[in-house]
Amino acid sequence: MAPIIVGDLHAQVNNLLKIITENRFLAGLEADTASLIILGDAVHSEVDGEMEDMDSSILMMDLILRLKQYFPKNLFYLKGNHDTFSESLSKNTISQGLLMRRRLQELRGDEYVAEMERFYNLLAYVICSDSFIACHAGPSRRKVTRNKLINLHHHAKISNDLINSRLKRPHYLAGYTKSDVKHFRKDLGLAKHTPFIVGHTPIDPSGSVWRNVADIKGHHIICSSNPDGPSLFEEVNNKMIPISYPSEPLIKFIEKIDENKET
Repeated sequence: MAPIIVGDLHAQVNNLLKIITENRFLAGLEADTASLIILGDAVHSEVDGEMEDMDSSILMMDLILRLKQYFPKNLFYLKGNHDTFSESLSKNTISQGLLMRRRLQELRGDEYVAEMERFYNLLAYVICSDSFIACHAGPSRRKVTRNKLINLHHHAKISNDLINSRLKRPHYLAGYTKSDVKHFRKDLGLAKHTPFIVGHTPIDPSGSVWRNVADIKGHHIICSSNPDGPSLFEEVNNKMIPISYPSEPLIKFIEKIDENKET
């Protein structure tokens, strides 16, 4: 199956709808010729004035869970640092994890919240094949094996790296480096320049795709939450190709269709 790799969506529901309705991606999922891979953090808007609104995050997860229900072998959702109800998760002093829990409790009750928390706890952290590797944030700076990744509940420091690490830059000297990417590939038995795709750390607020970041060949960062439209990576002829789409108010379009049906 050809992988379609989507970065952080951060509650931009229109972006997910745009992705699955373009380029016959939905048909590819139905025909078992494509797989949709979301690198975590589908929830919690980062748009000013929307960070406390959890309804868009709930709708986003409803869509993802429904897609998983329809395409259980073709959709993969990896864990990101926002995929939690922890009160320690905060953006601009807003405790988004706690707000999400409270809103779900209000709308759907404690049992639903418990099941969503179980879903978060069972998420995989890494997706790996001979042609690419991807996770939410970046490589662990510790020794990694496939066995450790399968049993991450015994390796908290590695799991924390995979969802929280950031690229080393002048203002973030504790970040991962070219050497860490090299060792991560080697530890997993992958070729030297196997595409390694992550989200989590946009290089600048106006962009969505950054290739060969920090002069690391095959190391790409993807952000899919830009309100101007989503971006993604698709494998074409054994190469990871970035694709961007303009924004489209698809939620309003669907609501209009529903209104017309009712009248």
